[in-house]
Amino acid sequence: MRVLAFFLLVVATSWTGCATHRDTMESREHISYYDRNGDGKVDLEKHQYRGVADADWELRDDDYDGRYEKKILFGVGIIESAVDLPVPSHVRVEPKP
Repeated sequence: MRVLAFFLLVVATSWTGCATHRDTMESREHISYYDRNGDGKVDLEKHQYRGVADADWELRDDDYDGRYEKKILFGVGIIESAVDLPVPSHVRVEPKP
């Protein structure tokens, strides 16, 4: 009986290490691209995580020059930081937010 219990314990613990975790932050992420001024280029990139509080953030091109200037994190408070990144091209642009 002890051998059977030991065998079941070994099998149960070994299978949990092989399980795949499909519910990750990457699987919850939804990225949307917006053109706020109608020039055909991306001006706003929103990263939203379904079912996760305080994880959404966005990149903004406020002077519409084709480069992001601001990253905004929507957490417990709104945290803004300066960035200098090119806006993506060849992405699906959503209607104005």
